[in-house]
Amino acid sequence: MFRHYINLSIRSLMLKKGYFIINLLGLTIGITSFILIVLWIKAETSYDNFHKNAGNLYRVDYLLYEEGILEQHSASGSLY
Repeated sequence: MFRHYINLSIRSLMLKKGYFIINLLGLTIGITSFILIVLWIKAETSYDNFHKNAGNLYRVDYLLYEEGILEQHSASGSLY
């Protein structure tokens, strides 16, 4: 019975090649997008987690408006 389903699906794919390619392309783009988003979220949420008190770390940023251009800068921290 399983062999019958395989033969039927292969025959259906050969008859509708364009439909199959569009579906496969959409599935590939969707899975790739999902994996990239998950990797980006994991990288963003694990930033500075190697410190002992990672929950108490803060970063100081300041905005500088100079000659009509808005720039964002980060203050450098001390070594210790």
